[in-house]
Amino acid sequence: FLPMLLLRRSITEKLQFKFVYSRSVMMPDARELSQFEFFNLSTAYRWVGNPNLERTRVTNMDLRLEYYPGGSDFMSFSLFTKGFKNPIEQIID
Repeated sequence: FLPMLLLRRSITEKLQFKFVYSRSVMMPDARELSQFEFFNLSTAYRWVGNPNLERTRVTNMDLRLEYYPGGSDFMSFSLFTKGFKNPIEQIID
């Protein structure tokens, strides 16, 4: 289940407040999961995957204040956060 919530409130005709919450996942690719060894030319390291990797769950939140002075112009002030559960990290051994 990947929820997404968007709440928008018009404070005035030209000023809006927005709150966005969403969840997503990032799946490991085949190279990260496979146990074969390969050589990375850009880093000059040998890499080996890990078949025990889990998908990464990502939680996003965004608070935004938007001002529309006229025409197609707008200004915005935003605060956001992003949280990861089970991130995939490289380990150099």
